[in-house]
Amino acid sequence: MEDIINSSDFSSQQLTNDNLRCSINESKKESKKFQCSYCNKALSSKQNLKEHEFTHTGELPYICKNPGCGMRFRQGSVLSAHKRIHTIIEKYVNQDKYTWIKLTDLIEKVQMQTFKMQQEKVEKIDLPPISKPQAFLIPRCLNSLEF
Repeated sequence: MEDIINSSDFSSQQLTNDNLRCSINESKKESKKFQCSYCNKALSSKQNLKEHEFTHTGELPYICKNPGCGMRFRQGSVLSAHKRIHTIIEKYVNQDKYTWIKLTDLIEKVQMQTFKMQQEKVEKIDLPPISKPQAFLIPRCLNSLEF
């Protein structure tokens, strides 16, 4: 039994949206004219196809030529991003305005400065020497103490 579709069942807006979706899908299919020989995936450019096929072959043709690195990549764009790491490192290593110090030296310097600041805030008081045990009271409510 055939279903009869009345145009009154659909709004004109819905028909327009459906036509648009079909048109977009067809243009996407036309733009992907390069097909993978391994999995038949359609790609939009020869370069995309070439780099996609490296996933099947395991080939890593893009090599970092920075001395001591030699990392290999499947995509040229990933190699370009990797090269930026070397550029950033070289930028900081080769600048004379940066002085490299050990973390322990830095901590020691900060501690000395903190100690000096604390000494400047403290008032020195000369107290008589303690000759015998002293009696003292500890308040029960510590909140009343002021430091």
